[in-house]
Amino acid sequence: MANSSSTNLESTQDFPPFLRIYKNGINPVAIAYDALKWVASHSDGGGPEQWLNDHADCSSVFLVGNSAGANIVHRVAIRKRFWKLDCPTSTEGLDDPYLNPAFDPDMARLGCSKVLGMLAGKDLLRERGKYYCELLKASEWEGKICSFINN
Repeated sequence: MANSSSTNLESTQDFPPFLRIYKNGINPVAIAYDALKWVASHSDGGGPEQWLNDHADCSSVFLVGNSAGANIVHRVAIRKRFWKLDCPTSTEGLDDPYLNPAFDPDMARLGCSKVLGMLAGKDLLRERGKYYCELLKASEWEGKICSFINN
């Protein structure tokens, strides 16, 4: 019987990088941003994965996240290119913009023109998702929000 730590490691290898980081205590925004930079490295045809160099249309890349992943996607989307983010020691608790985009003073800097909010009826964070869409609409962000709410 395999020990549980090796089994956990093996089972997480098939998932995107941000799904396997919480158990290690690593900043999910930094890891997700690294993954996005890896994808972007293929935009000029010089990335490490030849198939992506040959076939990917990097002008059509989009970010998606659900539940807590949506917060991670928001933080990745507003980051400046190559800006190094250290995981700060928060003194703000749940009012920290890394945990709660409602407190993000840079919300209007979201680096995309469209957001699709899909809110599931039984998701514990459903109301937070609706609130996020409302905040984004109320901000100075100039994009379009499409939302789907499943009751």
